[in-house]
Amino acid sequence: MRDLMLSDLVSAARVLRAAPGRDRNALCQRLITQAHYADVFYKKLGYPHPRWGNGALGAAARGHATPRGHDLSDPEFCDCLSVVLAGISAFRKGDWSAQQRDISRV
Repeated sequence: MRDLMLSDLVSAARVLRAAPGRDRNALCQRLITQAHYADVFYKKLGYPHPRWGNGALGAAARGHATPRGHDLSDPEFCDCLSVVLAGISAFRKGDWSAQQRDISRV
């Protein structure tokens, strides 16, 4: 996955905010996995993945329908942002199993 920008985190949190609470952790893992494999795709082939973009988390999030307007005054949006940060932390530490990174599940 490419280096993260604040806009990537916000875009991913917006995607999660649109999903039911019980689905958010799995959706976060899916977004991070898509961004990771899009980055691998981009580095190998020299052009963005057709669905997941250039490897940025925000590019992977743009493939999902999201309502605009959620911000830090919305407690659920803050929870979603926390889920994204926890997911990024787990990914960077290598705390995900190979099964969770399996591209066939994405």
